[in-house]
Amino acid sequence: MQQGDLCQIAAILSRSLETAREVAKRLGIPQAYGSYEELLAEAAGIDEDEVSAEVTKYFNHQQKLSGYVGPLLVMHTEHDGLIDISHAERNLNWAAGPKKRLVRFSQGDHNSIMAWNRDEYFEAIGAFVEGLNRTD
Repeated sequence: MQQGDLCQIAAILSRSLETAREVAKRLGIPQAYGSYEELLAEAAGIDEDEVSAEVTKYFNHQQKLSGYVGPLLVMHTEHDGLIDISHAERNLNWAAGPKKRLVRFSQGDHNSIMAWNRDEYFEAIGAFVEGLNRTD
């Protein structure tokens, strides 16, 4: 798994350095990182503070959404497994526009939300788009 004909896995990154190290050891991956800042600082020679500043600049969702006044439909599963639903709730609250909605699905996860909730998923999109034309 660590090497193919055209590539080689050189490192693994996880939100937890301990998890990254465990997986790296199990799979024979030579390097483990616990943050993007750490990875970029070592691999690209970029200062960790510089990376943190860039992350804040480009990934400050609160700042971006607070200036967004357009319509917003957020769809999320209760048991995402990758991104907690609290992120969807915060994004909805941060959005400045009046036409915004969060649709929660009880089934599925981050990658199977549409497959598990096909009818409800597309009904939610349709209802949201139809609601954009209303003036109430």
